[in-house]
Formats: sequence, C-alpha cells, structure tokens
Amino acid sequence: MKRSINDARRLSSITIMFLAVGAVGFSMTPDSFAMNSPSASTTPSIVVTGTNQITLIVTGDGIGNLNSKIRVFSPNHPALAAPTSTSPCSLITPMGGFIAWDLVHFGTNVPYVFTLNLGPDPQDAVKIKFGNTPVGGFLVNIVGAPIVSTNGLVEWKEVVSGLKNTDTVSQVVGDIHRYDVCGFDTNQPNQYDVLNNWTIQAPVGGSILAIDTTALLIAGVFSTGLWMIPAAAAGISAGLALYKIRRNH
Repeated sequence: MKRSINDARRLSSITIMFLAVGAVGFSMTPDSFAMNSPSASTTPSIVVTGTNQITLIVTGDGIGNLNSKIRVFSPNHPALAAPTSTSPCSLITPMGGFIAWDLVHFGTNVPYVFTLNLGPDPQDAVKIKFGNTPVGGFLVNIVGAPIVSTNGLVEWKEVVSGLKNTDTVSQVVGDIHRYDVCGFDTNQPNQYDVLNNWTIQAPVGGSILAIDTTALLIAGVFSTGLWMIPAAAAGISAGLALYKIRRNH
C-alpha cells in the first residue's frame, strides 16, 4: 500500500513537470508564426493629463523593415483595420470627422520614410516627437544605423486639410490616440501595419497629511502600557502557582 502511494506521488510529479513544459512551449509557439514587424511604443509609457508632448519609438525586429511611414490619429478614432498593399505601403485612411497627421519633411508634403535593420546595428530605432512640436520643424532622434529619407527637419501634417504643426496630445482622461506604422519585411510581399495606441490617464497623487508626532508618542506609550498589564498579570499568576507547588512539596 505504501509503495502504491509513493508510485502515485512520483507519477503526479512527472505529470506536473510535463504539463509545465508543455505550457511553456505552447506560450512560445505563436511567436514563431507571427509576421515580422517592428515594435512601436511611447515615452512616457503612461500618458497623463498635463503631458503636452510624447515620443513615438519604432524599433526594428532585427531582420529588416523597409520603407516605413507613420500616421497618428486624433482622439477616439474607431479601431484601425490594416489594408493590404504592395510598395509603397498605404497608411490607414482616417474616417470622416477625425484628423490624422503624417510625418513629412519640413516645408514639403513628402513623407518621412525610414528603413530599419539593414545595417550592422540590430537595435535600429527612430524616436519621433508628437504634440506641440516647433513650428520651425524638429529632428528625428536616430538610434543605431537606420536608413532614412533625410536627416533634416520634419513636421506633422494633417492628412486631409494639409495644415501643419497642429499636432496635439489630448488632455481628456480616457481619450485614445491610435497610430499606424506601415512598411515591408525583407521576406514578405505585402505590407505590415503596426497598430498601437496610448490612452490619456489621470495623474496618480494626493496631498501629504501632517503627522502629529506628539500624539503618536502618547498613543504609543498608552498602547504599550495596555499590552504590559496582561503580560504582568500572567507573570504574577505563574509565580504564585510555582510558589504553591514548591510549598506543597
């Protein structure tokens, strides 16, 4: 009987080990089927009210991301659906009533185009400011050795109206800014679209309350005294009991 119990325990341990390994393998499997594309994020990662400018960061996947462009949409644009296109890639068209901004070379309507990870650096990235950018244009912060259409000044241009330098970060809690990065992989005929967003959040904070240290000290003294009363009583009772036992013997 004891041997059967031990065998059952060993079998349970082996089963748990295989399940754990299988779970790890399953969680890693989808990545091998994912289409290669760069990653897109923002700095700060949490955008709160009062933030007038963020930085969009597009980082290469280490394989090769060709002829990429970027577009940012006005708050609360409906969820984006990526088109299928061949070169040059097509950014998602904004729906009626919404604004979208393209990054263009300063003083022109020519899109800013960048290619990542065809050079020696596997961590190619571009860092692009959005929100209250200078009227006189600004520079894209280049990390690694990406290939860009120009290293000169850029600016944001509204897709429909053609107005420039109107890019703004919403100040309404709950508003969602969506953005689209399109481009091509070296081994894929159709474009990829990296669709991401940031949500405006309320700042976390509060007022610092003053602490009356004198009151805390007094309260501590009294609480200590209250705890000592039962402890002292228990000690006295134990001493009396011991005295009676020794006296009886």
